[in-house]
Amino acid sequence: MEARRPCIFYGNVLDASHETWKRISQFLYAIAPEYVNTQFFLALSRKEGYIHNLPKDYRSNLFPAVTGDN
Repeated sequence: MEARRPCIFYGNVLDASHETWKRISQFLYAIAPEYVNTQFFLALSRKEGYIHNLPKDYRSNLFPAVTGDN
């Protein structure tokens, strides 16, 4: 049986420097971080970053994506 890498989910506030995010990403299988503004689903309005390898297949946006046409 082949071993798979474990599922990971790491989150932190965006106050960390770009270099810090780069080092964290390299440590966690070189997965690029995703950045989120929490104003839509938390009492605190702040920007956070997440690194994860969870499935993205069946995700949906809370709000429609904003395009340049609007």
